[in-house]
Amino acid sequence: VMTPHPICVPPEMPVSDAVVIMLEKGFRHLPIVGAGHKVLGVFSVRDALPREIGAALSQAEFNEQVNDALG
Repeated sequence: VMTPHPICVPPEMPVSDAVVIMLEKGFRHLPIVGAGHKVLGVFSVRDALPREIGAALSQAEFNEQVNDALG
């Protein structure tokens, strides 16, 4: 069972960017989709290293501050 229209990421996306998406959207998993919309795998937040999670948290907090400032 899966969301009808999930947000997908390409295999070349940096891990920290994928973690930011998961943090901002409240997801625990993201499908990894390659050429021809072929599902290559599923990325889980558990796949990220602590360093990448820390970088993603910092980026997510920055994004939230910018959004708050812009209204």
